[in-house]
Amino acid sequence: MLRNVLILQSGERTSVIGKAVSNKILLSVPDDEYRTFRPNLEYPNLPSHFTLHEPSERLECVYFLNGGLISLIVPMQDGKTVAAGVVGNEGAAGVPIVAGLRRSPVREIVQISGDGFRLKSVAMHNILKSIPDFT
Repeated sequence: MLRNVLILQSGERTSVIGKAVSNKILLSVPDDEYRTFRPNLEYPNLPSHFTLHEPSERLECVYFLNGGLISLIVPMQDGKTVAAGVVGNEGAAGVPIVAGLRRSPVREIVQISGDGFRLKSVAMHNILKSIPDFT
């Protein structure tokens, strides 16, 4: 079913603890769906060079940046790395969780410090199951 999507402006939504939302994904989610996310959103500061995820580890969280920049890096067998992408406030890191995956081939590293919201994988799966049109 298609519906009109109203994208809110930065700061028009807040987390439970009153932190303003600037992430484009969280601002574009319909109100009824955002209400299911809101109680589960944690607010971490993300310092430069902080590693969010290593390919050898299980994915634990999805990160929705308000500000800053995350690099997606693919480590090669010979020890070299290849940049695969970047994530800012328009996207999210840990996205394979949404597809039900437990691992990702990329290393996710904060390149430019910032802040945002973290949603644990268990909460994300429960929320997605509760959305009627999500397939």
